[in-house]
Amino acid sequence: MVDAEYKVNNIVLTVSYKDVEFDLEKIDSNLEGARYDPEVFPGKLRIGEPQKLFLKKTG
Repeated sequence: MVDAEYKVNNIVLTVSYKDVEFDLEKIDSNLEGARYDPEVFPGKLRIGEPQKLFLKKTG
C-alpha cells in the first residue's frame, strides 16, 4: 500500500425539513459571526470560522 497524506476540504450535508421556514435575516442578526447578504445571494448564509455555509433551496 502507498503511504498517502489527505485532508478533508469540504463536507456536504443535505437535509429536508417539511413545514419549516428558515428566516435567514433573523438567523444572521442573532448568530455571532453570521453574514447574510440577500442582494448577492438570497439563499446563502455564511457562519463563523471555520467557515460554514448554509444554502437554502426552495421550490
